[in-house]
Amino acid sequence: MSFFPLSQAGDTRPGVGGLLVDVTDREQAIVEATAGRQRLALLDRAAARIGTTLDVDVTARELVEAAVPEFADASVVEIVEWMDEPEVFDAALPLVTRRIASGTSLPPPAPELVGGLERVTYPPGSTIHETLRTGLPVCVPVNDEFMTRTVIHQARSQLLIDSGLTCLLIAPLIARGTVQGITMFGRSAARPVFTEQDLSLAGELASRAALCLDNARLYSQVQEIALTLQRALLPTALATSPSLRIAHRYLPGSHLTEVGGDWYDVIDLPGDRVALVVGDVMGHGVPAAAAMGRLRITAKALARQSLEPDVLLRELDACVLEAGIELATCLYIHYDPATGRARIANAGHPPPLVREPNGTVRIIDDVPGVPLGVGGFPFGTLEIELQEGDILALYTDGLIESRGKDIDVGIGALRTRLAGVTGTLEEAADSILTHLLPAGPTDDTVLLLAQVTERRHSSASTPTDDDA
Repeated sequence: MSFFPLSQAGDTRPGVGGLLVDVTDREQAIVEATAGRQRLALLDRAAARIGTTLDVDVTARELVEAAVPEFADASVVEIVEWMDEPEVFDAALPLVTRRIASGTSLPPPAPELVGGLERVTYPPGSTIHETLRTGLPVCVPVNDEFMTRTVIHQARSQLLIDSGLTCLLIAPLIARGTVQGITMFGRSAARPVFTEQDLSLAGELASRAALCLDNARLYSQVQEIALTLQRALLPTALATSPSLRIAHRYLPGSHLTEVGGDWYDVIDLPGDRVALVVGDVMGHGVPAAAAMGRLRITAKALARQSLEPDVLLRELDACVLEAGIELATCLYIHYDPATGRARIANAGHPPPLVREPNGTVRIIDDVPGVPLGVGGFPFGTLEIELQEGDILALYTDGLIESRGKDIDVGIGALRTRLAGVTGTLEEAADSILTHLLPAGPTDDTVLLLAQVTERRHSSASTPTDDDA
């Protein structure tokens, strides 16, 4: 709007003139364009932030963090807990969900509202059922109708009213035809209500998150299958011997890494002799777990044939080649309590340690041998003598090796920890794992401790290397 004076030119009267231009449409277009750019920027940032890991809970938190406070004042993510197989949504049945992520920028009691429940039940006919049935986001006001249709508990209804949220946007999480769950976004009266463009943005966010959640869910299922298979193939009960006290630990890697092929066994042999074996199949997942089980069973069968350690590894190497297993390591120890002798053969595995009663720890690292699966190379056997009270420590690389740490440093740390252990053998095993893996293992880890408890008679001969 602009004004100008009328100057009495000629016989005109004095006055004021003015011009007015209606810019409402232009300003509205600018506002909408700005909002559109903001929505696109939010979607771009969300695409980069959601799905950075194959972890369901992490993915859900990333969705909430992408939405609050920029898009909404509060948000939750809930996944469906299916009661029966197959996983098919039935609008006529109650829906049970598990809330796995939540967040809000509003003051109390909003945090209690979004984070106070772990499991939620929605009755048939609820707004949740509607959005899952149509597969489309829906915006609803927080009013009596919504409370009656969707919120079962009166206390939760009052909490929702007191939270300050005035409208909710509910979007389904559906990927590959499977209902994963729902995500909700809430706004208070301080913000404008959700628009059609907001519905479209929420649908896009939910679609991307649902795909990431489904990938994480499928990955978790494969991980669970591999872990179940591996646990089924590991020994449920180790052999017992009056000459050795045994403590053993197996720790699977973190949920961010696939299950590996670590394995171990303690085998009774004729004449009260005992075989100790630890191995590691290269690779991860179901193939590694299956190969691990095959090698463990084969090694146990070969050990009961009373084969020499180097011969046993040669036969195991042939088995690996025939089975198409890429590579594997194995450490095999044959202990005879009658002589106190332990015969050791190693196929590329980390060396065993021997802790003497006075605290001295020896590394038995002079046993030659390449990993199983290389083929064409002989294996050696080293014979050592064990005294009463000595502790043999066998382990896999998950205990001593990590990104950024040299394996020799890890072995040195294990050696130091083993030298200082006290108490029972079980307590020693727990102490070693607690100190070497304080944050939990990132890779599968096996620790096998064997302590000599009695000797029938000693042999004065010195250690020999049969293949030297």
